[in-house]
Amino acid sequence: MFSGRKKYIFLLELKKSLQLDVAKSFLNMEIADLQRESSGVFINRLSHDVSNVTYVFFSLNDEFSGLITDIGVLISIFLINKTLFLYLFIGMIITFLLKENRSRKIYKMDKKHRKTIDSVSGFVNEIVRGVLDIKVLNAEDAFLKKLDNTISYENDEWMDMSYSNSKLYAFTDVISSLIELGFILIGVYLIKNNYIRVANFVVVYMYKGYALNFLSTFNRIIDVYRDFALSSSRVFRLFGSDEFRQDKFGKRKIKKVKGNFEFKNVSFSYDNKKDVLKDISFKIEHDKTIAFVGKSGSGKTTIFNLITKLYSPTSGKVYMDGIDISKLNKDSIRGNISIITQNPYIFNMSIKENFSIIKKDVTDNEIINACKTAMLHEFIMELPNGYDTIVGEGGVKLSGGQRQRLAIARALVQN
Repeated sequence: MFSGRKKYIFLLELKKSLQLDVAKSFLNMEIADLQRESSGVFINRLSHDVSNVTYVFFSLNDEFSGLITDIGVLISIFLINKTLFLYLFIGMIITFLLKENRSRKIYKMDKKHRKTIDSVSGFVNEIVRGVLDIKVLNAEDAFLKKLDNTISYENDEWMDMSYSNSKLYAFTDVISSLIELGFILIGVYLIKNNYIRVANFVVVYMYKGYALNFLSTFNRIIDVYRDFALSSSRVFRLFGSDEFRQDKFGKRKIKKVKGNFEFKNVSFSYDNKKDVLKDISFKIEHDKTIAFVGKSGSGKTTIFNLITKLYSPTSGKVYMDGIDISKLNKDSIRGNISIITQNPYIFNMSIKENFSIIKKDVTDNEIINACKTAMLHEFIMELPNGYDTIVGEGGVKLSGGQRQRLAIARALVQN
């Protein structure tokens, strides 16, 4: 079907397309489902599982091409000597059943092992993301110990799977060797009694591997299919399943937002047990400054999560400019509201790219003016590369206050 460079171009384009779809689905997931799982779940599915899904197309292409040769050899052996053909056919069935049994057992172990790999990847990501806090808390030893335990558990699972696979392979190899020995003995008997000529037997013996490979090819196809089924189920569960739900928005669009908000009898719970907000009602008029004051856990952040529709109320309604936000499209809500959190995430890019990534048509003047307003411009100009300075993952090269100011400037360019 494909050959040479075109084959690999198609494979890479298919892989890229699926990875982009997975990333898009990930970015559109409900925040509650994202926070429930470790990052390793999404990292491994985007990389390892997507690769397995795309690989199947070429693996099966090669296997089906080989089947044509195997069938031709089988027909030839049948025409040369039906006794040898019958023996090989029985041998093929025995080998096929043994390999199928091995594949089923390894599949179950691999399914469990991949979940463990997700856990390891997620914990490693936690260490990388939280390295500053780990150092400040003097918790290196504790994290290394937990990482040691996590990796050891994953290694134990891998060893169990590899050991079981080796035993099953060894048993299959022994049976295959006995089948070959039987084939030779039958051949000697047929030659001795003039049922087949030596030359014909030699030909059959030289090509018997193709015949035995016939059903083995089906084993490999089944193995590829099982790996595909496992990987694809892990990947496609990210596309709006009950496990990973997608954000839902309405279709109505506001052309010009004023900024009037109303909470009407709103209640909300993160765990469907304890209400963070209960029957809350209030109005916020545009062009006014409003402050929410309260102790930790009283629902201040939750209010902003509901305004930006990161979550939906358990009951009641949230209105923006008199319209129920559940009926508004995403751009009408999040394209007109900027939130600066206590710990804003700064992307591992240049300062300039941290602006252009959120507003593709932003100009240099807009960036500079926003940074001046946020009182960050002078600091940036003192950097060796100015606005082209890479800030590190999470803005690690900036102080806490500078990250806050950059987040403020980033919000300002959205107007």
